[in-house]
Amino acid sequence: GHIECESELGKGTVFHVLLPRITKADGAAAAEATSGGDAKSVKGETILVAEDEEMVRDITVKCLRDAGYNVLVAQDGEQALNVFKQHEDTVDLLLLDVIMPKINGRKVYEVICNMKPDIPVLFCSGYSGDHLANEYLVDVSGEFLQKPFEAPRLLAKIREILDVQGDAG
Repeated sequence: GHIECESELGKGTVFHVLLPRITKADGAAAAEATSGGDAKSVKGETILVAEDEEMVRDITVKCLRDAGYNVLVAQDGEQALNVFKQHEDTVDLLLLDVIMPKINGRKVYEVICNMKPDIPVLFCSGYSGDHLANEYLVDVSGEFLQKPFEAPRLLAKIREILDVQGDAG
C-alpha cells in the first residue's frame, strides 16, 4: 500500500491511505509460502539475519524458520560479526539490513568477506538503493530487497541466491 497527501495553503491537508485488497487466494498463497510451501527446495541451509527493528526481525526469522531454514539472529552489525565468527563454517547466506546501529550492513559484509569470500548476501532496507547511495554513501550493489517485502518474495529471492551459489560451487 501507500499514502497520498494533498495539502492546500489555508484549506488543510488530506491523507489517503491506500491498502491492497487481499483475497482468500492471496492469503492462502502467503500462508503456504510462510509455512514452507516449497520446502523440498530448502536443504537445511543456515541464514544469518541482522536486523535492528525487533518486529521486522521477529517476522523475518519466523518466516525463514517456518520455511525450513536454520536461522542465526543479530540485532545490529556488531552482533552480526560476533555471531558469524562463532558459526562461520555453517552460515550459507547473510540477510543484512543496510542501516543498523554500530556497524552498517555493507561494512559487516565487507568484514565477513575477508573471512569467507564466497558468502552470498541479500541486503534489505526501507530505503531505496539510490537513497542509500546518495544520502548514506552506502553501496548495495548486488542482491537487494526493499522493505517492506512479503514472505513469498523474500523466500523466492533467498532460494534464487542459494541455488545460484550452489550451481557455482
